Amino acid sequence: MREALSQEAGGPEVQQLRGLSAPGLRLVLDFINAGGAREGWLLGPQAEKGGGVEEEEEMDEVSLLAELVEAASFLQVTSLLQLLLSQVRLTNCLELYRLAQVYGLPDLQEACLRFMVVHFHEVLCKPQFHLLGAPPQAPGDVSLKQRLREARLTGTPVLVALGDFLGGPLAPHPYQGEPPSMLRYEEMTERWFPLANNLPPDLVNVRGYGSAILDNYLFIVGGYRITSQEISAAHSYNPSTNEWLQVASMNQKRSRLEFALDKHKMMSDGSDMLATALEQMDGLIAGSKALDYSNGIFDCQSPTSPGFMGSLRALHLVEDLRGLLEVMDTDEKEGLRCQIPDSTAETLVKWLQSQMTNGHLPGNGEVYQERLARLENDKESLVLQVSVLTDQVDAQGEKIRDLEFCLEEHREKLNATEEMLQQELLSRTSLETQKLDLMAEISNLKLKLTAVEKDRLDYEDRFRDTEGLMQEINDLRLRVSEMDNERLQYEKKLKSTKSLMAKLSSMKIKVGQMQCEKQRMEQKWESLKDELASLKEQLEEKESEVKRLQEKLVCKMKGEGVEILDRDENFKKKLKDKNIEVQKMKKAMESLMAANEEKMAAEG
Repeated sequence: MREALSQEAGGPEVQQLRGLSAPGLRLVLDFINAGGAREGWLLGPQAEKGGGVEEEEEMDEVSLLAELVEAASFLQVTSLLQLLLSQVRLTNCLELYRLAQVYGLPDLQEACLRFMVVHFHEVLCKPQFHLLGAPPQAPGDVSLKQRLREARLTGTPVLVALGDFLGGPLAPHPYQGEPPSMLRYEEMTERWFPLANNLPPDLVNVRGYGSAILDNYLFIVGGYRITSQEISAAHSYNPSTNEWLQVASMNQKRSRLEFALDKHKMMSDGSDMLATALEQMDGLIAGSKALDYSNGIFDCQSPTSPGFMGSLRALHLVEDLRGLLEVMDTDEKEGLRCQIPDSTAETLVKWLQSQMTNGHLPGNGEVYQERLARLENDKESLVLQVSVLTDQVDAQGEKIRDLEFCLEEHREKLNATEEMLQQELLSRTSLETQKLDLMAEISNLKLKLTAVEKDRLDYEDRFRDTEGLMQEINDLRLRVSEMDNERLQYEKKLKSTKSLMAKLSSMKIKVGQMQCEKQRMEQKWESLKDELASLKEQLEEKESEVKRLQEKLVCKMKGEGVEILDRDENFKKKLKDKNIEVQKMKKAMESLMAANEEKMAAEG
């Protein structure tokens, strides 16, 4: 592990920019008017440790930071830019780094880089990091991720030990309180010293976990507890902040893991079943593993250790074996005994026999024969398991190749997307440059407006003596305008009077014409009355004549025979003609009466 070169940026003492609601320019002007930053100025309430702000609040804060940095950079408010150096934190470090690049602020850019080095993996998980950490354009340039990783690995290498060191050779002397579980080795004094932090509660009494170091982070994965219960939890230790963080757990519970680093990624070993089978078949690994040493880290939970750790580790292993045997049932003990290699069993028997009082151990050839038969059976079953697992490994290899092909396609798509993003960033930078030019032009226009206002005030002071004359001229103008208005009103009244006279004369002419027409209509009405009376008289005469003819017809029908029949048709025809004529006369009379009524209604 490597010691931190500087304290954590944006620690608990640093207040945070939050809750800004006014535009950045107004904030900068308020800062200037206040004469500098006061305690609590421009700063919102701090977020609690381990908590976070909501996504909408982060977006509002980022936009306000952009306005604030833009205005402060344009107006060259150095004290405000210095204040921003202490406001870098996990939610805004990437945006502040981008703004520092755009507006050329090297101090703010360096502060953001230091903060991102301290919280490298947390920053790496941010989606905005992939927008800034694109591959370099020029061959000699270094990407942001590479710069952070190189800065992360600077410092002095330190050896760290994890475990229970109460009374052992690694135990620091003296120590107070609870025994430490994390030690660091100092080469100058050749002594072990406890670290300020201990293992998290989840890792207490855990054995057989896998460990690895990646980007100066210590990862502890898997393992089993004293009760033989395997776990899948994973934790990481950040020496720059001296903090343990819990990361995503494994898909299955594992113990005694081995990790390999490839292209800054951790990969665990293959199947535990396959590894155990190979160990039992070959007899090369007799229930023990070498001390895990990875990039300067000793895993003190491993079964063996260097020379000065041997006795303590052997004692711990014997105690662990006793605890496991106490919780196992008879079948499990028999199965475990059958799996122990003969060489290991003989060594243990000799070691224990040398400490016995009677000096011998009971032996039985039949027991060894049964054990040998069981070992043969176990060997056959393990061979079968190996073949099955080999097939599974081949199938997994096919799947891995397919996934690598898909990964290559996604990488191509990602490169295309990153190119589009770079173009978008360039266009945005040009737009921001245009915005700065417009702001400069606005400032020039404001200066010109101030100069014009000053000239106007000078002219007012110069001609202040002529205010009385100007007032009198204005009064005369008002009186002239009032007289013009009165003249226009009189002219309008005269024009309206002339038009009324013309309308009156035309109305008189129309009245005379209507009276003449009325007289003519009355005369016509009288003539129509006379005509109607004559028509009525004619109608009455026709009706009397019809009656007379009917009576005459009846009389003739009585006196004459055949002549009546001959004349009957003539009389009928005449009668029809008379009736038709009478009907015509009635219709004519009705039409005349209707026309007369309409004329009377029109005259009325």
